[in-house]
Amino acid sequence: MGVSITVFRSTKIACGVIEQVIELLIDRSGPSIRGPLDASSMKDMIMNKKLLGALGAVAILAGAAVAFQFAVSSPPSENLVAQRIEGRWLLDADITARLDAQRGFMPPRVFEFAKDDVVVRKLVAAYPRFQGMPIFTGGTAVMNGEKHWFLLTGDYGNTTLMLFTPVRDEPMGDPHYLDVNMALSRDSAKDLMFIGGDFPRDSAAAYKRMMN
Repeated sequence: MGVSITVFRSTKIACGVIEQVIELLIDRSGPSIRGPLDASSMKDMIMNKKLLGALGAVAILAGAAVAFQFAVSSPPSENLVAQRIEGRWLLDADITARLDAQRGFMPPRVFEFAKDDVVVRKLVAAYPRFQGMPIFTGGTAVMNGEKHWFLLTGDYGNTTLMLFTPVRDEPMGDPHYLDVNMALSRDSAKDLMFIGGDFPRDSAAAYKRMMN
């Protein structure tokens, strides 16, 4: 929805620019358009038409560029998972068992997420391919006592959790991709979070929020 509104506004801006160009050209032409056309007036009219076409095309392209710029990056406020992921989460063994996990599936018992814009900037700078991706939030994720960096992004319409496993003293290792979803409650303390693999056959683990 945010992308559609952005495209509409950008197109409206481009149309407004075109209207102003038309008014400017009419005022500039003055009597040469309304009166008899001599050779000089005809030349001015042709030049005005060329200028109108060029500026109109530039205005449309500018509007499209603005629309594309906003389309590739969605504000965090539009992603519900990004709004509610921060905090501590405890594995809900009963719900996880009902999801028919594969044999040997051992999800982390505790997750803790904290937002950190500095981490996001460092990851985007280190991985240029992230610059064209919608990044909803990011920061640190503590999983079973081990700290990871994370990004929350979008992939094929799914909300994707990218976890960076630390290597030696370097927190920026290779990313691991997980799907993350939430069942939201009117009371955020009762939210449920589901984290699993990014294939249809992969099961998810269910987590409930831990209150301090």
